[in-house]
Amino acid sequence: MFMKNRVSDLHIFERWTGTMIRQFPKSGETFDIMDLFYRLTIDVITDFLLGHSVNSLENPSSKFVEAFTSVQRWQTMLTVLVYVPFSKVQIVVYYAD
Repeated sequence: MFMKNRVSDLHIFERWTGTMIRQFPKSGETFDIMDLFYRLTIDVITDFLLGHSVNSLENPSSKFVEAFTSVQRWQTMLTVLVYVPFSKVQIVVYYAD
């Protein structure tokens, strides 16, 4: 849904997109753009939600980026490898008397 008051937050996206573009190689060599988009996402989200970015585009080996990547890997593995059909899950709700 379009919200007029969120348009003012585009400067965050513009700033970090410019930072990502500066990471591109100057010559015509190939590079991993997927990694740059991943780090762009981290920088935009942390800047928008926390008010301060972790600057992963310019510091890809920071502790936060390594921890976030590790959590993402584990979450993906658990989602793919430990699939439990919803119909097999029993939900138990306890009510306090």
